[in-house]
Amino acid sequence: MNGSKPARGGVFAAAICVAAALAGNAPAHAAISTEAAPLIATHVAWLGGWAALDGLQDLTLEGTIEVAGLKGTLSVQMQRGGRQRTAYDLKVMKGVEVIDGADAWELNPSGQVEDMGRDKDAASRRSLDRAFSRHLKGEGVEVSRLPDEMKDERTWAVLRFAYPTATATTCWSIAATGASTWTREMTDGREQWTRAGPARGGWPAPGVPAGDAERSGAAEPDG
Repeated sequence: MNGSKPARGGVFAAAICVAAALAGNAPAHAAISTEAAPLIATHVAWLGGWAALDGLQDLTLEGTIEVAGLKGTLSVQMQRGGRQRTAYDLKVMKGVEVIDGADAWELNPSGQVEDMGRDKDAASRRSLDRAFSRHLKGEGVEVSRLPDEMKDERTWAVLRFAYPTATATTCWSIAATGASTWTREMTDGREQWTRAGPARGGWPAPGVPAGDAERSGAAEPDG
């Protein structure tokens, strides 16, 4: 993956990659509450286990996107070492966003290279960490168990992931099997639900269950 910052007006090839990985045994310093730990363990087992998922270093995925009536392709590349490249092509407009170590920049629809905004940079890095499931180790996030909730006429256990330097929190609804179907994102008082659907197009990669692959790649907003 080439994440080098180009000269202004440079030409880019688009490629998409979303990594959904989990790392090895949770470290002793993990910021995971006692109540949340068993639920994390159940979810990790459903995902295929720490060891299997720890071996995933990167993953490439290509898909489609529809925004404001425009349709096109979306690509994201992620590497465990902290690199990410996202590209979209809506025919009438294209863009690229790159995280490369401490550097973060984007190629806007006008073809100009810009430093990525602070909020987008932070959100992209949180997403990259979640793609490799560092949040399930409590790395950079406080993990706690919330009261069970009803949705789809079912009772779900709820995990809360709160980032100390962000206004965003994420809640996952976990079934007794360890499957995660619903995700609730709360940012600046706004709430959005996402429902994971069945895998399509040959996804997921070995060791990554369908529900989690859809949550990462093609989940459907709900409300």
